[in-house]
Amino acid sequence: AWQGAQATDPDRHLKGDEGTVVVQPRGDHPATGGLAETLLPGVTFFGLPAGDSEWKPLMALSAAGRSTLRQGGPGPTGALVVAAAAERGTGPAPGRRAVVGDTDFFTNGALSKWPVNRELFVNLTDWLSEREDLLGPWLETRESFRVTLTERQLRAAGAVVVLGMPGLLLLVGLYFWLEGRRG
Repeated sequence: AWQGAQATDPDRHLKGDEGTVVVQPRGDHPATGGLAETLLPGVTFFGLPAGDSEWKPLMALSAAGRSTLRQGGPGPTGALVVAAAAERGTGPAPGRRAVVGDTDFFTNGALSKWPVNRELFVNLTDWLSEREDLLGPWLETRESFRVTLTERQLRAAGAVVVLGMPGLLLLVGLYFWLEGRRG
């Protein structure tokens, strides 16, 4: 049930931008375990269905969280839920569901500006598509690549660089010189 309100967190927001809330994802869910703090610009909170134990909050504001209703005036306060997930293995509608109360969170700008948002987006997508083997925080590794050439390949590459490229330039120059003499 969407509350139709804008959420803010005076204790946890981007420096100089109160509208971009910083939220720590829940560590015990496969889609958010091990991820760093996520930045949610313009986040909306929502209430989980009463009596439905399938829905688990993934992210919530701190105890100092507050909201402003769209019609104006203050809304609920406290640890407001801003992301949740549910899984149902059997029944009339088996499957997985996830809700994040922020549409700006998945835009190209936010995904490229804040890599942790990209990690959360990919993890949620992998979890929803039941690809658990791909879940987890990404490691920022810089791999060095090595090209190993055989002696024959090395000689061929050297011949191209030493003879082929200058020869090609010589032929192109000769062509234009001959064309200039004709005209």
